[in-house]
Amino acid sequence: HSLGGGLALITGAQTKTPAIVISAPSAVMGRSAVTPEISLDDIKRYTYAVIPQRDIISRLGGEHMNSANIKCRAGVSDPMACHMEYRSLCELMYTCGNVKRPVY
Repeated sequence: HSLGGGLALITGAQTKTPAIVISAPSAVMGRSAVTPEISLDDIKRYTYAVIPQRDIISRLGGEHMNSANIKCRAGVSDPMACHMEYRSLCELMYTCGNVKRPVY
């Protein structure tokens, strides 16, 4: 999540390990600032971002190569409310269901 998610994207692309993050900045713009440098192909192949509606942080660093947009049901008066990981997890469970409450 957030900065840790951004680091996970970079590490995933560098080590060719799948990385799934929530509300993380993109690794696209900073890919040449790290060693070893990350290719766009590796970002596309190994990273996936969950992006809440109106989350400012996940819009930093360029557009994510692979992503899923989710709703943010928080009020518009709090700009950081959509960046909270618990909100995103609740939205994923509400939309996708879980073992005790499947969606079908």
